[in-house]
Amino acid sequence: MLDRIVVNVIGAPFKICLVTNVVLPEARLAKIGPGDTIAEAVARALYLFGIHASDFETAVLTAADSGRHGPAVGAMVGALTRARIGAQALPAPLIDGLV
Repeated sequence: MLDRIVVNVIGAPFKICLVTNVVLPEARLAKIGPGDTIAEAVARALYLFGIHASDFETAVLTAADSGRHGPAVGAMVGALTRARIGAQALPAPLIDGLV
């Protein structure tokens, strides 16, 4: 992954790319574990919440699809994300039809 910075020098834009030491989310989830224990499931939920804290739909769908105990992890991530962004920021397609 590259972080891009645009610098204007005498009116001419130059792009400087900084290479960062990035570990893909899948690799981090594999290191946390499959979520078979409560500790692993909570760790997965906190990690996924951390990387998707501003996007409820991505956070919940990624968590729910993250392994054998995805629905439980998704529920935890959904609760954390909703608490952070508020109910007004929830996507309408996900809440339409709920009682």
